[in-house]
Amino acid sequence: MADLNPLIIASQPGCKRDGTLLEGENYVDTQWCRFQLRKGLPRKMGGYRSLTTQLSGISRGLNVFNSGLTAYTHTGWSGGLERFKIDQDGVISSVTNRTPVGFTADDNNLWQFDNLSVLTGLDSYLLAHAAPNLTDITANEDRPVYYGIVTDADALVATTSPNVSGGVMALGPFAVSYGNNGVVNYTSVDAPNTVTGIWESVRPTASKLVYGLPVRAGAGNGPSGLIWGVDSLIRMTFVGGDATFNFDNITSAYSLLSSQCIIEYDGIYYWAGIDHFLSFNGVIQEVENGMNLNWFYDNLNYAQSQKVFAFKIPRWGEIWWCYPRGEATECTHAVIYNVRLSRLFGYAVWYDTELPNGGRSTGQFARVFRSPLMTGVVADATTNGYKLWQQEYGVDDVDGSNTSAIQSYFETNSIWPAEGQNGNNRGLYVDYFEPDFVQSGDMTVQVTGSYSNARAPDVYSDPISFPATATSAEDQVVYIREQRRQMRFKFESNVSGGNYEMGETVAQVRPADGRITS
Repeated sequence: MADLNPLIIASQPGCKRDGTLLEGENYVDTQWCRFQLRKGLPRKMGGYRSLTTQLSGISRGLNVFNSGLTAYTHTGWSGGLERFKIDQDGVISSVTNRTPVGFTADDNNLWQFDNLSVLTGLDSYLLAHAAPNLTDITANEDRPVYYGIVTDADALVATTSPNVSGGVMALGPFAVSYGNNGVVNYTSVDAPNTVTGIWESVRPTASKLVYGLPVRAGAGNGPSGLIWGVDSLIRMTFVGGDATFNFDNITSAYSLLSSQCIIEYDGIYYWAGIDHFLSFNGVIQEVENGMNLNWFYDNLNYAQSQKVFAFKIPRWGEIWWCYPRGEATECTHAVIYNVRLSRLFGYAVWYDTELPNGGRSTGQFARVFRSPLMTGVVADATTNGYKLWQQEYGVDDVDGSNTSAIQSYFETNSIWPAEGQNGNNRGLYVDYFEPDFVQSGDMTVQVTGSYSNARAPDVYSDPISFPATATSAEDQVVYIREQRRQMRFKFESNVSGGNYEMGETVAQVRPADGRITS
């Protein structure tokens, strides 16, 4: 028998969905799995728990404002606006109705929020706007802009802003609204914090404006912002005097998939265009994606593309774009760009996952609260309300008194045999594994791949379990004894309390004895 050769089982970080299984060096399949900073090795994503089942509808906008040790959280749905408080332990208050008087309910309402500082009393306002934009980013129905003290529980009231169809943002002490025909409104320079006073209006572009975010200070250190339109990106810079703000059109040749798909990460702005990903850091650039660009755009339900939303998990360097896949009408999957690993490894690291519990509708990195928040899309069977989820909590799916396992797995790229001897089409034979995992709960390993060539069907071995702790000599290795010409390895955790971080797992392999035919 040929000597055994130790082979470290590892691929390059990221999950490559586009192209063929044999052409890349990245993992080829993942679910609820991310990659660690040091060597880009796989680890299970964090768990999640439901904090409430009392939301009146599917959330179409989420805002988190931190004061002291309390996260004041607002969620907008088709029929109104609700608020609740979350403490540092994840204990949530009752849900309070803050729906503005005279609010127009609509199944297609999509909300935007921001927080405006107010000098009087050192309070902060919640700025809120809802318009029926959920299925059409170009929808032109104008609606009021509302406000209220963010920590209060009273119903919001209308500002004196002209009604708009796009949204609202806070820019330093100024409140800003925008919408149809490229119109931007902002509070007066004489009283910028006063949202019930005079608003100025300008028109820096011709088409609808849909989303705005502040940027680092411009000339003179005044507040600056970016406003995304359906076909242009506008920069808004405070200059003072009669003009108050200058506007310049950064580009009129770009695309935007959704008004919710824009995210800032470390001062750089990222978003999904109609057919590729983009960023802005003084200039607009394409974000390279050689892993799942086609996987995302070929399977996106474009009829529901306004529901695509972005959020970030800075601890892991991740930006998530959640999207409705196939015929789904809510966001069921996510593609993930890892900013930190991309810088470290010198190429764009992407991966993906199916979203849990039927999907998610909004997400927010809460800054002071230790976990990201996301909202569900499936009504609770008991309360008929919708759920708020605390992400990155523990390792399980915790829903009230029920705790369930979270399936997490990864599959390596293909390992090819050495050149066959005397023209034989030889493969590889794996005898056993030496697992190297920081692990809780049992895991399984499978060998897959084809017996003959790239077009032959994959054949999966039976899964073999291995425990978290070796209690005997037999537990220290996993005997699997499989052969393939093109060989891959799938590791999976799917038990309650299960968790893992992969190290340098070694497989003992040797050339197969002869030609593999079945």
